[in-house]
Amino acid sequence: MIKIYIITSNTNILNIHLYIYRYQYIDYHTLTMSDLLPIFKSLADESRLRIVHALSHSTFNVQELTSILELSQPTISHHLKILQQAQVVSVSRQATWAYYSLPITLSDTLSTQQNGVKQILKSFLAILSDYGSNAIAPFDADLNRLKEVSDKRRNASKQFFDGVAAHWKDLRQEETTDQGPLQELLKRLDPNLDLVDLGCGSGVLLERIVPRNGKTIAVDYSQAMLEEAVRVLGDKRKEVDLRLGYLEHLPLADHSVDIAVAHMVLHHLVEPQRALADIRRIVRPNGSCLIVDLNEHNREYMRERYADHWLGFNPDQLKHWAHEAGFLESRYEFFGEQQEAFLLTLQ
Repeated sequence: MIKIYIITSNTNILNIHLYIYRYQYIDYHTLTMSDLLPIFKSLADESRLRIVHALSHSTFNVQELTSILELSQPTISHHLKILQQAQVVSVSRQATWAYYSLPITLSDTLSTQQNGVKQILKSFLAILSDYGSNAIAPFDADLNRLKEVSDKRRNASKQFFDGVAAHWKDLRQEETTDQGPLQELLKRLDPNLDLVDLGCGSGVLLERIVPRNGKTIAVDYSQAMLEEAVRVLGDKRKEVDLRLGYLEHLPLADHSVDIAVAHMVLHHLVEPQRALADIRRIVRPNGSCLIVDLNEHNREYMRERYADHWLGFNPDQLKHWAHEAGFLESRYEFFGEQQEAFLLTLQ
């Protein structure tokens, strides 16, 4: 039998490690002691566990993590370096910014070390889910500050879109020159099914699909954008139920639509994984979610010009979040000469 001894002055951390060691996600048939020890050592610190907990909710830069954990920037950087060396966190460097995330993916080509990280992190996060993060004071306080950071991001984005609503259609055409994904999306929207356009903006998609036989709902968190959509739709306005609300907290009842469409919107969201979870809630059991978005890129200027929180996505990451949200099937296809965009179908 394998025994693990962890020397720490913090009883909470010791208990967490012992729980992780015994938790169901870890397959000891494929992991050796040499695989496990570097990972456990990297997590043998309360601050590093708190960083992992924060990154399980979203991707953050160093400055944001200092606000969430109320630790100095050198301290955060030190802990991130240790976590990176153990492959517990990954970093995406985008021009002058570095964003940190957990490398938990659905890839079947993980190295033994990466597989160990995945299993241990899933165990740790499952423990917090089962027992509640508020059972340990630092984690509960971190969640409150994390919400403040996320709200700050979200409010800044809302102010941006309120300010550009009148000419967003022209700005959007700059951002998306390839109409291939949109044309393919339109082919898949059955006019007889109930549909919601998520982050409808100024009505670029709506004006192409109404009138329809099925119910058509549109949601956006910018009142100015909804007013612009009213102008763009003109006489078609009566065909659409326009609603003000956040995609992370959709103003729709459970299982109320057959199709949810997110056309070039998720990269504007602070927490797209939370949005996917709420989308799953509103989609009927045999329904689907169709997502058109940008593939990963390094065009840093898009953060300010278009209020992009994410420089595109690896579609496998979105698939992972979707599976966590409860979607059972997923597939995607790329568009453009350089595979700049993709269409992801979730069911």
